[in-house]
Amino acid sequence: VVLVKVNVDENPQISAQFQVQSIPAVYALRDGRIVDGFLGAVPERDVERFVQSLLPSEAQTTLASLIEAGDELSLRKAIQLDPGNEDAVIALATLLVGQQQFDEALALLERIPESERTRPIAAAARLGEPQAGEAPSDEYDAKLSALLPRVKDDDDARQQFVDILEVLGTDDPRTAEYRKKLSREQSEDMVAPMPLQAKDSPGAEDLGSRHDRPPSLPDRPDRQPRHQQHSQTISLELSHVSPMTSRFR
Repeated sequence: VVLVKVNVDENPQISAQFQVQSIPAVYALRDGRIVDGFLGAVPERDVERFVQSLLPSEAQTTLASLIEAGDELSLRKAIQLDPGNEDAVIALATLLVGQQQFDEALALLERIPESERTRPIAAAARLGEPQAGEAPSDEYDAKLSALLPRVKDDDDARQQFVDILEVLGTDDPRTAEYRKKLSREQSEDMVAPMPLQAKDSPGAEDLGSRHDRPPSLPDRPDRQPRHQQHSQTISLELSHVSPMTSRFR
């Protein structure tokens, strides 16, 4: 636990972000989020209990140590303790891809939500690329060029195309280049409008003559001229919405 003291008079922006109404105001933050806090002066024993409640448990300390070790055995133990731990899953999946155990890596990644951290590893596993996250050889240029004409009609080809770009990464200039090509290729797949049937073609109707002959309606005594008919008015009422106060962390 790191203790930081802020003078609210010298730092009014921080005070406003935390919506400090009175001092002392104590906030506990973890990963950029407020997790606990209290207002006003409290006895020392209460402060000690507050700090103790913020310390990691023994299980959390063990888990962090296993993930920090980073070897396969430690990471597998970490996942046994916390099967959905994102750091442990990603670290182990990366090792498995490096060992060419691609199926196990993909199955492991299914335990956690897809994210920017998981996509390159999953892409490398699907491509059978042992070194996940490293720039592949220039052979990928030929592969991307060969896949591009097929991406519209072949889901597997499109997945492979996207996976290669994911492995290349945003720092590789080819990624932006081929993403533009992919967008153009997909935009050309728009459905063309159906051509109108020629007037002289067999079975074609004379549309103009049909519109020139409005259907005759029988006179009705209760029929009113259009300008005398009442029009229906639809009103939209906007209710007042109270602004939500943002909470800065």
